Amino acid sequence: MRSIVLIFFYWSPTNDCINPTYKSINIFTPNISPVTVLQWVNTDWSQNTKTDMVDFYQRQYSKRLTFEDDATVKYNCHSWAWAGGTTYWMNTPEEKKYFSSTDQSYIPTTSTLIATKVWFGSADHSANTTSSSGYFSSKWGAAPRFTHAINDCPYSTASLTYFIRTPTITGPKDVCTSYCPQTFTVTNAPAGFTWDKSSNITLSGSGTSVTAYAPGGGYSGWISVNYNGTELVRHNLVISSSAPVFDYIDGPTEIEPGSLSHYYEAHFTYGPVPSYYEWEITGAPSSWYAPVANGYGSIWLCVFYPATYYIYVTGHNSCGNDTGQLTVEAYYEQKKSSYSFPNPASDILNIAISQEEVDRVKSVQQKGKDANFDIRLIDLFGVLKRSETTSEAGIVQLNVSGLQNGNYFLFISDGVSRRPVVEKIVVKH
Repeated sequence: MRSIVLIFFYWSPTNDCINPTYKSINIFTPNISPVTVLQWVNTDWSQNTKTDMVDFYQRQYSKRLTFEDDATVKYNCHSWAWAGGTTYWMNTPEEKKYFSSTDQSYIPTTSTLIATKVWFGSADHSANTTSSSGYFSSKWGAAPRFTHAINDCPYSTASLTYFIRTPTITGPKDVCTSYCPQTFTVTNAPAGFTWDKSSNITLSGSGTSVTAYAPGGGYSGWISVNYNGTELVRHNLVISSSAPVFDYIDGPTEIEPGSLSHYYEAHFTYGPVPSYYEWEITGAPSSWYAPVANGYGSIWLCVFYPATYYIYVTGHNSCGNDTGQLTVEAYYEQKKSSYSFPNPASDILNIAISQEEVDRVKSVQQKGKDANFDIRLIDLFGVLKRSETTSEAGIVQLNVSGLQNGNYFLFISDGVSRRPVVEKIVVKH
């Protein structure tokens, strides 16, 4: 539940006094940092006051202002400049999150030609730049929004900082020494930007997309986007001389289905490392296991049903790729919730199958299938002597009256566990 906030506003020329209501909410910077703002709920200036404010400021600045929007308490300068918002009020220092060192949605620039935002360091104010040099678009607190010359505003311009949206270079993390050019793209770059590179990188192309490879070799390199000799953003690169070579996947090869996740890590031989990992699980329907994430050298695997699962990983770099595999057996360790009596037995051997065991087996079977218990009595030489099957809880009987005295093994398999329950049975007449 969001808190309700009341703020007092007063405009003396019309003697207009209002107490608008807001609720506190979070919005987010382009780089997903939370920003706390006040979302307008109700109560605003009267139309007379809105008109009077425009007239007042036009007189103050000899009609040099260009009117953009009415006076309103719905939004202020920071929300207009940094978030484009017209229904919430952003109090300082929340606007600083947009250009903080931990967020960097915007970065400072010394060039007013490419700047899009302006922060008034000696005043509680922010503005947008316009296509006209030396003119800003800004909302004056609860007053109107104007286009105005830098100094035609009620805020100190002694300490202005200009900002641009931080450019972003997207592309692989590595390039190859052989001619396997990789594509890199920049977004949010200002008009007139240029590309730059380390000496071991060769760049081709122009505009927002270029290709690169590394005939100069080495272990690392970089490409960057610059403006007027100043670096705006750099993309660091690993230099690969050949495709990665798979070694092994580290992790358990026997697991029990359920909610527990198991850790698996891919290993490639010493030398070129993958810049991207692609994982695939086969051997069972995709609904039998939780999805795994691509991109990294390890995964957490959770399976829900017994099966033989095959884990594949492909390591990619700009020179090529290699794939490896690990086989994982998922099975249940059968719990002993059945018992036999009497033991020793002379005539009838009774095997009790509990309802708990039947319910457990049904819960992990494919939907609609019955439990299936296979019961076998085997002598010390592995010869089957008696057998029965059942799908229900209750007593199963084996007639042992015709068997020789001695030791036998009773095997009870539930059809879902890998290993049966085994009991030693003595027949004695």
